[in-house]
Amino acid sequence: AYYGLTIVDTSFKSIFELALKEKAITENPDEKTIEHYRNDYKRFISDELGSSDIRKLSRVDLQKYTQELVNSSDISYKAFQVL
Repeated sequence: AYYGLTIVDTSFKSIFELALKEKAITENPDEKTIEHYRNDYKRFISDELGSSDIRKLSRVDLQKYTQELVNSSDISYKAFQVL
């Protein structure tokens, strides 16, 4: 349960969107901050990972994903360090 609500969609993308929504409500960030987070999501998270059930992702899964992303694209490891 998420604040007393049942979450039906536990995909990485859905949980990310819920987190952004909560941040917007509780912290009132500048709209550019939310836009920046969405752009980072689009840059670093594949559709396959985004549709994965977050409850089933392990630390090893995420480490493997990160390493594959760095090895297969023009995204450098350094880019991850500034996140």
